[in-house]
Amino acid sequence: GTLFCSPRPSRKILEDFYMNSNSAKFWFETFLPKIEGSRRDRIFKKKAVQLFNLIDEKGIGVNSLCDVGAGSGIFLEELKKIRKDIDYYAIEPGKVSSKILNEKEFTVLQESAETSSKWNNKFDFVVSYRHIMWLPVSDLFFKKNRNLKKLLH
Repeated sequence: GTLFCSPRPSRKILEDFYMNSNSAKFWFETFLPKIEGSRRDRIFKKKAVQLFNLIDEKGIGVNSLCDVGAGSGIFLEELKKIRKDIDYYAIEPGKVSSKILNEKEFTVLQESAETSSKWNNKFDFVVSYRHIMWLPVSDLFFKKNRNLKKLLH
């Protein structure tokens, strides 16, 4: 089943929940590792191929790529298997998930993309997979992600 919460918690409450909650810890330490293989095979390998096909089709030069809401880094790992010549980064607010990303040797900004400007104008390409549905204000998320992309001259 699905559990809905109305009214939606504030941004501060949601950020604290994703950064510090026992639920997030359970998901990243217990639940997700058990299904990682099937998620990798059924979702992330295909999405990585599709993304690079699109990048190649559009002729986009990519030397740096950031995954916003990178979770445990499965998508980044699959991207890196295809293109090793790119510098990969992650923005992930959760303590447990950021630790996992660090252990996988990705450079991580452990903050919320919506509230941080530390990596503005840094990347050639920015992705976010399955993150948008959790956002209280999606237009702010898109505006802030656009700021992560390098300015075109």
